[in-house]
Amino acid sequence: MFAHVMGKDYYLLIGDVVDSRKIRNREEFQERLRELLEDINQKFKGDIYAQFKILKGVDEFGGVLKEPSNIYEIIKKIHENILPKKVRSVLAKGGIDVSLEKKDVEYMDGPVFHRANELMEDLKKSKFYFQLKVSDELIDSAIFGQINALMLLKNDWTEKQFSVIQKYQELGSQNKVANEMGITPQAISKSLDRSNYKKIKQIERKLNLQFEKLERKNI
Repeated sequence: MFAHVMGKDYYLLIGDVVDSRKIRNREEFQERLRELLEDINQKFKGDIYAQFKILKGVDEFGGVLKEPSNIYEIIKKIHENILPKKVRSVLAKGGIDVSLEKKDVEYMDGPVFHRANELMEDLKKSKFYFQLKVSDELIDSAIFGQINALMLLKNDWTEKQFSVIQKYQELGSQNKVANEMGITPQAISKSLDRSNYKKIKQIERKLNLQFEKLERKNI
């Protein structure tokens, strides 16, 4: 079925799990990824046009968004919950002219998919984890640099640091995290400091503002 909405652009986010062939328990990982994508579909359902789903084995997944304000939060959630595995992702903006009304990313096609595929091919040749084409070159370059820098920083988190950060994000208090994990508040503070958590949060707030500005620019 063909459908076309003149002048309407969408945001396509495609992800690819790095070295997926090395995953030992592929079925378990696939179920973990499926549950993660379902959680994203529920949490960000107001932003999503075509729900995120696994497209190929445990290798590739994607979804289509109507607007960009929460795109970084989606990328962040995927990246952090895939750790210690790593994921490449690309974000493209453009039109959809095949199966638009079906609202299923697996059946859709159009300029935005061609753009995303080209970005993914280029990304796989690089040592980076994220690429995009959604605005002018200056804005795209700034977002590219920020997201890749954040991913590289987070890839260096230890398992213990990541556990502390997850609990802190869930409970919002160092004392509560310390009580639940059975360690001192000082140990929690030290773990957050060594992971550069507060600095990372500042950069992430600015990134979210950039995506909000992209949304207002498109209104």
